[in-house]
Order: sequence, then C-alpha cells, then structure tokens
Amino acid sequence: MGGHVVEQILNKGMKVKALSRNPEKASLPAGVQVVAGDLDNPDTLQPHLGNIDSLFLITQSDQSDAKFLKNQKNVQMAKEANGKKL
Repeated sequence: MGGHVVEQILNKGMKVKALSRNPEKASLPAGVQVVAGDLDNPDTLQPHLGNIDSLFLITQSDQSDAKFLKNQKNVQMAKEANGKKL
C-alpha cells in the first residue's frame, strides 16, 4: 500500500522520506530517503520529523484504542517539530 502512495508522490516531483522499522528491507523506488523508525517508539521518530511538509500515516485498520491514541500523539509531535500545519 505505502509503495503505491510513494510512487504517486514521486510522480508529482516531490521528495519522499519513508519511515520503516527495517530500512534495509524496504523495497521503495529510487530517490526515496528511507529512515529507521518505529511508530511504537516515539524516540525513533523525532530525528526525522523536521523539515517535512506533509505526513501520510498508514496503520492497521483494526488497531486498539491505545494504538490509535499513540498515533494521534505521533502526528501531534510532527506538527510541533515543524511549527506548521500538517
């Protein structure tokens, strides 16, 4: 799923930074900056949140309430790191 979104964004001439728990296993198109991080560990996200204009978050549809709230916090952290609306 994420790979198709990445291709669409690249086709529009935009830069893409993709977060992956296992960057060495990520099979994404050339030109994508793949960085290591885990949505369950916010400390791994912080270094990658600066200088982004948009955030596309793909998660499980059957996630628990706790996981949903954690993802909301991750999005808020990205907003705060950029000082702009995402």
